[in-house]
Parts: sequence; C-alpha cells; structure tokens
Amino acid sequence: SSLVESQSTSEQQHDETISSPVTSNTAEENVTSEVRSPIDEYLTTEVCVKLTCDSCRYASSHKEKFWHLSLELDGNNQESSVQDGLARFFAPEQRELKCEKCFAETATQTMQITKLPAALLFHFKRFIVEVSDDYTSVSYRKNSTPVSYETSIEVKARHPWEDENHYGAEPADVLSDFLAPNCTVPNKTENRLCCETSSRCPTSWKYELTSVVNHIGSSASCGHYTADGYRNHEWLRFNDSYVSKITSHQSTRESASTAYMIMYE
Repeated sequence: SSLVESQSTSEQQHDETISSPVTSNTAEENVTSEVRSPIDEYLTTEVCVKLTCDSCRYASSHKEKFWHLSLELDGNNQESSVQDGLARFFAPEQRELKCEKCFAETATQTMQITKLPAALLFHFKRFIVEVSDDYTSVSYRKNSTPVSYETSIEVKARHPWEDENHYGAEPADVLSDFLAPNCTVPNKTENRLCCETSSRCPTSWKYELTSVVNHIGSSASCGHYTADGYRNHEWLRFNDSYVSKITSHQSTRESASTAYMIMYE
C-alpha cells in the first residue's frame, strides 16, 4: 500500500499525493502468500516510512524492505561511525508532496525499523558520482574517510509504554534510537524471528561482527577487494587465493579507511 501516488490529470502528472493506505483482504493474502527465499529471511530489514503533512498533520505510512543499509560518510575526512551513518539515513526529510486532505504541498518523512534481520549488513557509500553544473561531465571519486565500527552491537528493545525520547540522552547502542516500538527481533535460540506480540521477544540482544569487505585503492576507477571473516573464534583474511590469520584489531581499527561493507550476525 503506497503512500505516494501520481495525479491522473495531465496538468498534475508530476505531483505526488499523501494518500490513505490501502487495506484489503486481497492485499493481505498477496503478502502472506509471497514466497520468501532464505536470503529474504536472513537479510531483510523492514522499515516503516511515515509521511506527515506539514500543514494539517494528516499522516500515512507504508513498509519498505532493505537487504542492506547504505550509510553516508563524512565528506571532510573526519572519522565517521555507524551511528553517524544511521542518523543520516533515518533523519527526518522534507518532501514535496500534495496532501489529499488539505492540498498542502510539503510533508515530513520519518522512518523507523520494524523488523531486524538475522544478519545486519551495512554498506558504506565510498564511491561518489560528481556531475558538473552544466551536466556536461561526470566524474567519480572514492571517499576514504575512516569509519569506526565495533566487533559487537548490543541492541535494547523499545516498548510502546516508553517515551519517544527514552534513549535520546544516553543512547544504549547504535540502533535503539531507530527502532519502532515492538520491533521484531531475531530469535537466535531458534534461528527464527519472533513475532511482535510474543513474550519471548528479548529486551536486549547482541550482534557480532562476522565479516568485512575491504576496497584497497585511492580511486573509484581501480582497486582491489579483500574479505575478512570470523570463523571458529579467529579472524581470517581472504586475499584472492591467499588466506591468512589476522587480529580483530586488523579487521576493525586498521580497516577503518578501507571497509566497504560489514556484516553483523
């Protein structure tokens, strides 16, 4: 059920409207009958996108799914963090949309995570496309800003009875500020996702860093990829056909400027 739909008249065909969410038995049946792959089950992060009219405050929402979250890095070569990237990703955004109730033309978009995956995959936006002001040339560059990430992430659940700003003063971790109340979380005991209303949903849980993909090189046009993986309580680096043991420090701190994708499980 989409929030945003195009106007049908030719004069307004480029406008967008905040519309009521569509709910029907047919739509629900289509969702429940959808065949999901193991990749979907393991990697999908579900996000609720909410649009609120800036004038009359009419709101509508829909769900979007991501296999990975693409995080922007600081552009001034100042060290970034996963927390910084998530704050940019989930920051409220003003949209030019026409409200179907009052016909105002701006709305604020907000997002919250409604379901976390078993494997949480972050992608760092290191490759930047730059277009000249007159659109006659396109160039590419690499952002080598160092990014800090930990070997584990502790997540604390939010509950409906807690205030929206409960974690505002002292964030417990990098994710709690972006979780919806009753967010579905991985149940590692059964290797399944527990349902939103289940009493088995934990109040806190932990992700462990298991892999890092590195891009070695100073430009976007060339370079070399390596992968670090955590197996049997040790870190290994896969560099083409060569595999070597490394330390957790090498897979995190020493990879701060080369890490391109990281996965937590």
